[in-house]
Amino acid sequence: MLIDVVPASGFTRVSKRVLKVLTYLCLVVSVSATRIESGDGQMSIAEKAKQVYESEFKAHLEADHRDEFVAIEPESKSCFLGDTFIDAALAAKQAHPDRKSFVIRIGHDAAFHIGAGAS
Repeated sequence: MLIDVVPASGFTRVSKRVLKVLTYLCLVVSVSATRIESGDGQMSIAEKAKQVYESEFKAHLEADHRDEFVAIEPESKSCFLGDTFIDAALAAKQAHPDRKSFVIRIGHDAAFHIGAGAS
């Protein structure tokens, strides 16, 4: 199914899946800015999720799941694997619909690389 989207340059058609990805990417920006209480004081959801990744999951995931995506819900310390960003994000959203999670590409500094040399 295609949905009409109105960018500044006029109408374009995108699939519902692409629209979900774009919506989730917009949420990532708000997640990065949202602060939560932790034992270390206030941290953003992104900071707390990265801390959980480093302490709980990094060694195992980087050995067995490199280049996949993991969504981490930092309050429960739950992780959700996916072959794609959206697969991991939707799994986390389904398990914790009222909480925000953060998606990491396993073995990379960023979930997406844009520009020259991107892979």
